Amino acid sequence: MRNQPKIEALNLHWYGGCYAPRSVRGSDSKLSCHAFAAAIDLDPEHEPMNRAHQTNMPQLVIDAFKAEGAYWGGDFRSRQDPMHFQFATE
Repeated sequence: MRNQPKIEALNLHWYGGCYAPRSVRGSDSKLSCHAFAAAIDLDPEHEPMNRAHQTNMPQLVIDAFKAEGAYWGGDFRSRQDPMHFQFATE
């Protein structure tokens, strides 16, 4: 998508980080995919973790990342993380 006004209207110009040397939230020892720069969070303000499969992430964004081999946090079973896309298995 090369339409900056549309990107901004979908809040996709906001990201919550890519590389961050940290553990998975709720874990003291398991490293996050962010610790390996293998993940990115988009629009963290509007796409919080939840257990209700709630998301406003545009399907075209989800499809684009999945087409490149990414895993989407909105598909996680126990705790969904719809802002999160990663290029590594759990």
